[in-house]
Amino acid sequence: MVRGDVAGTSARLQPAELNVHWGKVSLADLLRLFRGQDYGVRGTFSLDGRQRAASRATPSLLTPNR
Repeated sequence: MVRGDVAGTSARLQPAELNVHWGKVSLADLLRLFRGQDYGVRGTFSLDGRQRAASRATPSLLTPNR
């Protein structure tokens, strides 16, 4: 499952958040997917990940330099 939220109106679309969950994956299938071979390993694999991009304070283009 992949979920994400994107906010903002700029070209960078920040702040943003992406959550990934991959659960109950067979280790044999995982190794075949990434290595192309079955190594005889058995079991299950789960992965949870989160990536966040916070907005940065940017200087205003309307503020005159003094």
